[in-house]
Amino acid sequence: MHAEEKQLQPNQDGGQYSKDNWRHEADDKAMRRRTTVRMYELLIAEFMKNDKYSVEWKRKLPLLVRRLELMHYSKSASKEVYMDVCPKKMMQQLKTLVQDIYMEKRQTQMSGNV
Repeated sequence: MHAEEKQLQPNQDGGQYSKDNWRHEADDKAMRRRTTVRMYELLIAEFMKNDKYSVEWKRKLPLLVRRLELMHYSKSASKEVYMDVCPKKMMQQLKTLVQDIYMEKRQTQMSGNV
């Protein structure tokens, strides 16, 4: 079996996932839960290593990790890319996510002041 054939798995309707559409919400729940826990553990370790795990981060991190996982899940090109949760990549994605959240919040505040 070729590597390409391994990536295409049958879905519940008997069809196949394409490489571009590897996601299947119902089938991916356990994998996503494991990945979320792994992301959380790696980010905590990274914050503790850099002595940046403040009370504020303890409070915010669970929600940020859920949003980070959702962003990672929706943007990953393949299951293999999704499963690759290296701390450096996650820290960069977390920074991007925090910036996105900040910009959304700022835009909401600005539109409310108009």
